[in-house]
Amino acid sequence: MSGLIFRAVGTIKADINRKPSSLPPRIVIPGSKKLVWLESDVLEWLEQCRTTPPKPKNDWKLNRRY
Repeated sequence: MSGLIFRAVGTIKADINRKPSSLPPRIVIPGSKKLVWLESDVLEWLEQCRTTPPKPKNDWKLNRRY
């Protein structure tokens, strides 16, 4: 998953305890400490996080030198 969300493995492990809301929902396998996510869940979570970037202001008049 670290490759899909561009976060280091150590950051993901820390975020599991520190702020789990910053990660997609994970699968907990009974008796295992492995961190597991479904790829489809990760992709859906990424899609929900998508925002439209703001349009740049046209402030060319403010930047002109006289």
